[in-house]
Amino acid sequence: MLVMAVRLARYVPKHKRSQWASRRDPLANRPCWIALAGCVACTTLGCGSSGNAAKDSAINLVRVVTELRMADNSSKRAPLEQLRGLSFNNDRIPADEGVALGETRDACVSAFDHHVRGVEIGTDLRSRMAGDAASESLESKAAMLLEMNMEIEEGKRLMPLCDERVSVLRKHHRI
Repeated sequence: MLVMAVRLARYVPKHKRSQWASRRDPLANRPCWIALAGCVACTTLGCGSSGNAAKDSAINLVRVVTELRMADNSSKRAPLEQLRGLSFNNDRIPADEGVALGETRDACVSAFDHHVRGVEIGTDLRSRMAGDAASESLESKAAMLLEMNMEIEEGKRLMPLCDERVSVLRKHHRI
């Protein structure tokens, strides 16, 4: 855009350029200033291409997934809800990009949801074990332990799909 503005400024007749320059006007190169103002206005108003919106959404998705991975097990619920809340139904994002972003989000939400539920069940089981041991039967605690293991194993099983889709996004958008 800026290159086009500079090229347009070249087409101003030389006698007009010399008149502007002779006045010592700070806006002597008016075509350049007008083009620069147009570029700034277009950038701030969001007139960019839809590829930029898709890349920004991909960067945001990768950032949230990274935060979720780096969070402690006890504090993964908030980043998981943030990931679940991401939406890609935007007019500025092409439909195929939105679908790919949504599938990546869904794969990661599914994997981490099982993991977080397993960790929460484990925390609940630990607190019950530390409490009054006679209040609950051994079978109910064993069932909780089995459920916790099943949730964590399901999360482990689904995690490679999340990793693969995030990797594809990173390569596609060069993040």
